[in-house]
Amino acid sequence: MLDAEGFIIRHKVFAGNISDRKTLLDAVADLEQIPGGEARPVVIVDGGMASLANLDALRDRGYDYIVNGKRRSRAEFADGFLDIDRFRLVEGRGKSGEKQPVFVRRITSGDETVVLCRSAGRKQEEDAIQDNAERKLIEGLETLRAPIMRNDKRLKLEEGPALVNRIIGRLSGRTTRASRLNEINYEPETRHLNWCRKETQWDTTRDLHGCYHLRSTLELEDQQLWRLYITLVPVEDAFRSMKKATSASTPSTTSSPTAAAPSSSLRPTAPNTTSANPVAPTPSRNSSIRCSASAGPRFRSIGIPTQKRPARKCSACIRATPCGRVFCFLCRGSWVKL
Repeated sequence: MLDAEGFIIRHKVFAGNISDRKTLLDAVADLEQIPGGEARPVVIVDGGMASLANLDALRDRGYDYIVNGKRRSRAEFADGFLDIDRFRLVEGRGKSGEKQPVFVRRITSGDETVVLCRSAGRKQEEDAIQDNAERKLIEGLETLRAPIMRNDKRLKLEEGPALVNRIIGRLSGRTTRASRLNEINYEPETRHLNWCRKETQWDTTRDLHGCYHLRSTLELEDQQLWRLYITLVPVEDAFRSMKKATSASTPSTTSSPTAAAPSSSLRPTAPNTTSANPVAPTPSRNSSIRCSASAGPRFRSIGIPTQKRPARKCSACIRATPCGRVFCFLCRGSWVKL
């Protein structure tokens, strides 16, 4: 709970295994128990907590609220967002160069006041996210196209397009911001994989980047409502700071690559392998000998099944490994198949 200046005067910690939207009404009930709390505070929540049930409950209890509308619902106000001449620059934003400019416009929707907002900083962020998603989608499709053209047996093209379509579905699911704006077509008869951008939908989506809307039961000016809503920023910053402090104090269970290998004084003594294998080289730790399935990780990233290498063990220190290397890098003994 914050005062009008943004200072935290009350807080509560909930269990970590409960969704945010289920904690709102409990927090409001706690506010009602504060001595001298006859004056109802304004409840400011983000879109994740603003379910219809929660908003109806706030109205029934007599609370005013300000909520950030969900991103997928901003298309309902597309005409209002595109009428740029009706927006006003928020005072103190964009002039000094330190803060990105924000433009606001107030409209009425039903029994709520809606403030349409256009943020230059948020537009840059959304543009970058979408560009990155499209880049990953195209890279994945190009990686898939290569084994299709050479009739890779792992794709089972003779049995039909089922596996290829499944891989395309996985790629689309991981890059939804770009896949819904691109048309992907695989022709099993000719084994051609093609894709193209839906330019009209792409431009429409791009025009709405950086746009968001606030809904409120308060009858205030657009800039007043916007400034009240951004009092959430210090609270979110405090959450991020606490998470960083918690993660920093938690001991890591992941060993570093250098810690995984024992020091030279602790390595097992290797037997004399020169007489047993006089022509075998003794590669160093930085040797360029690699597993023959070097393309495996790249194919696995898009869902193409890779061939499993036979399990091996070191003839000297009995160290097991699934890799296809010829020598054990710890004791330099040779690998043998299990």
